[in-house]
Amino acid sequence: LKSGSEGQAQATHRAMEFAPRERTESSNGSISDTGPSDQTQRDIQNLLEGVRLLFINEFQQAEAIFESGARRPPLPRSPPAAAVAAAATAALAGSGTGKAPVVRDSRGAFALIWALVSLMFGLLSFANDQLDECIGRVWTAEGLLLEDSPWVGQRMLLGMVYLIAGVVQAAKNAWIKAGVNFVRSLRYIREFSEGLTYQGPEQSIVRSFALFFLGLFNLVLSMLPPHLLRVASRAGGESLQGNRETAIELLSTCRIEEGLMAPFAVVVLLCYYISIKTYLGEETSAADMATSEELLSWALERFPGSAVFGYWRTELHSALQEIKEASRSVEGVHEVLAHLHLPAIDSFLEQKKA
Repeated sequence: LKSGSEGQAQATHRAMEFAPRERTESSNGSISDTGPSDQTQRDIQNLLEGVRLLFINEFQQAEAIFESGARRPPLPRSPPAAAVAAAATAALAGSGTGKAPVVRDSRGAFALIWALVSLMFGLLSFANDQLDECIGRVWTAEGLLLEDSPWVGQRMLLGMVYLIAGVVQAAKNAWIKAGVNFVRSLRYIREFSEGLTYQGPEQSIVRSFALFFLGLFNLVLSMLPPHLLRVASRAGGESLQGNRETAIELLSTCRIEEGLMAPFAVVVLLCYYISIKTYLGEETSAADMATSEELLSWALERFPGSAVFGYWRTELHSALQEIKEASRSVEGVHEVLAHLHLPAIDSFLEQKKA
């Protein structure tokens, strides 16, 4: 992996390998030639805004957006008469197929990210009641997703629901329940490959989720012993082969396309380049450090003052043995997060300072 303009050119070239296919009619009939509905556009913008607020430390505002999207009334199953009439008019004019835009019920997507926020604070606060609240939100997301008609985005999110449920139950030492939900999540892994080539109004969101989770899963699998990797690969099919290079390419493409999951992909890439390679006993090269610097510049330009990326700035300074800069950086992160009163993160940052 190379840094600078040559590395960017290679990343862009590799990203084209994961580009969506030309539009084809899918078996679930979810494709609309008339483009996203107004509601779909609003939902996408609200999801993007919620993630932006989350990464610039406006945690309560972000949570309010996700909660509001999850709790709103369900949308009508049939498209509005005005949308049907507009589609028919476009068809008569020769500029459409006569199909009204398909409006998906995105309440489940909002509820899922709402649950992720709760999981994050539950793990950072060591609070069991926070984890109880999180699992409640997870099952709320499941119920809302099951109300939607089956399509690739719905099935992908259901897989994530069961994965998150397993993580929460493992954190609560409910190992049998956790194992059941991890197995349930595996049934949906193959849906993420379909999400890479999905065409429809929700393409940007679906594809970003698919790129991120396929990249993350393959990166994790690439660190397993060979015999465990073979078992996991059989369960996940062609989607999960545990190829490290493919994992990095998927995550890099997710960042380049700047979709919903782009900042999360950057966090995983920074973790890999700065920390994971060292733990695996692999050499961290100057190119890795240069790539990390590029990723941080990208992130902090879009999410100024972010505590998350400020922390990874601290890690990069430490890796480069820039102690004074690392100390200033971790102090800034702690100052931003102090008002949240999270014992785990407070203790961790104090250790970092020491």
